[in-house]
This record gives sequence, C-alpha cells and structure tokens, in this order.
Amino acid sequence: MTAESSKIVRNASVVAGATLLSRVLGFVRDLIVAFALGAGLPADAFFVAFRIPNLLRRLFGEGSLTMAFVPVFSRVRKKQGEGAAFEMARSAMLWLLLILGALTVLAIVGAKYLVLLIAPGFGTNPELMSLTVDLVRVCFPYVIFICGVALCMGILNSMGHFLAPALAPCMLNVALIGSALIGYFTGNNVALFMAWGVLI
Repeated sequence: MTAESSKIVRNASVVAGATLLSRVLGFVRDLIVAFALGAGLPADAFFVAFRIPNLLRRLFGEGSLTMAFVPVFSRVRKKQGEGAAFEMARSAMLWLLLILGALTVLAIVGAKYLVLLIAPGFGTNPELMSLTVDLVRVCFPYVIFICGVALCMGILNSMGHFLAPALAPCMLNVALIGSALIGYFTGNNVALFMAWGVLI
C-alpha cells in the first residue's frame, strides 16, 4: 500500500470513527431527552423552536453555500497560495456573519410570526406560544455559530484535516445531553436549559 493510500485509509477511518461516535451520542441524546423532557408542552415548544434555526443551518451550514465555497477555496489555494485563499475565506466569513446576524435580529424580533408560520396551531395556546417564542429567541443565534463552524470545517477538510470537523457534530449532542440532565436534576425548565445548550 502506498503512502497516499495509507493516508486515505487513515482519514476515512477517522471520519468513520467520529461518525459512529456521533451516532452513538445521538442515540444517548434521544434517550436522555425523552427521559428529562418527556412529552407535553415544553417538548413541543423545544422541538419547534429548534426546527426553525435548524432549517437555516441545513441551507447555509450544510447546503449549497458550503458545497460552493470549498471547491473555490481549494482552487484559489492551489493557484494563488494560502494567503489569497485565507483572505477569500475571511471575506466569505464576514459576509456570512453579517447576513446571518441580520437574519437573527429579524428572527428574534419576529419570533412570534416565525412560530405561527412553522406551527400555526400553537396560536390557540397562549402558554405554548409564549414558551416557544422564548425558546426561538434563545436558539436562533445558534445559526450564526454553526454556519461559521461549517465554513471552518470545509476549510479544514480541504487542507486535509479531518478529525476536528468530524468530531464537531458530537459537541451538539454532548451539549444537549448535559443541559437536559442539569435542567432535570436541578428542577429547572428543561426545555429552556436545552435551548441554552443548543446555543452553547
């Protein structure tokens, strides 16, 4: 086996191992969340509140933006050097943060209308509506951070660094598990603790 083949196998093993770990943590997360959050209004509120920024994460963090950026970054790095590539990356990151920051402000201000758009039935229950709006306002800035991380992950992958990007999804699972358990065992609002866990 050549050195290049060995490197490919090693990188594939790293990604596969990290993906397996993420799946295991995801299973544990689901068990813990079901135990700590249960069923009812708080659970409904959290899952709707988390769904809203998650849609944008899929679009900006894992969607066309990242797929379009990485080949361009690699091409610029190859033809013009790392300095030009990182300058382009800084510019892309700045624009991404500005756009997502503006969207986040709008989402926080108009959280009630976002909830009504995603879950119109919540409008008939003032308590559920109020809790969901609060959770949306806590969760939504997550979009800024996760999309910035996704861009950095793309850069690292294009430079041949796979471990940190592969482990990144595990962090959300760990945060949700920890926040759910802390909220449950301290007798606090588990849904609110989990919303802060998403952000952290």
